[in-house]
Amino acid sequence: MLTDSMNETARAAELIAEGNLMIKVRERSEQDRLMKALNRMIQKLAEIMNETNGMVKAAGEGHLDIRGDAESYKGGWKRLVTGVNDLIANLSNAVAHAASVSMEMELAKKIQTVLLPKSPEISGYDIVASMEPAEAVGGDYYDVISVAGYDWIVIGDVSGHGVTSGLVMMMVQTAIHTV
Repeated sequence: MLTDSMNETARAAELIAEGNLMIKVRERSEQDRLMKALNRMIQKLAEIMNETNGMVKAAGEGHLDIRGDAESYKGGWKRLVTGVNDLIANLSNAVAHAASVSMEMELAKKIQTVLLPKSPEISGYDIVASMEPAEAVGGDYYDVISVAGYDWIVIGDVSGHGVTSGLVMMMVQTAIHTV
């Protein structure tokens, strides 16, 4: 009888360790502390799984302000919920930073396109020009400048892509217009 009881308890513990939270552990008496502990373990594991699954699902749906109630847990469970909270907070910070960089790039793109001539004109010629950077901002430059009866077509391509090339292009344009 004792051997059967120990085998039943060991098998229940093995199933729980394998992740089976649907197991029904039968308490043999009011004083059966071991089976009661296994039932509490199953309940706590199910609770923590629901908590973390809910957090992960909400984060996956874009709710990066979600946080689990780590204070309602102890020990390793508290560390688990705190870890998921930290993971979501770091993800939220990364997304916010990426959005900020994206907004800055969009602003740089607008500044660059404002500096390029919309309708360049030279008497007797039809001029059509456009610029599509490889990234949000690029180093391509064109302009038509009329000074003292002379028309100048300026075309430039700063090596590379991105903000640095765009800034160099803007400095070149400013220098040309200043001269």
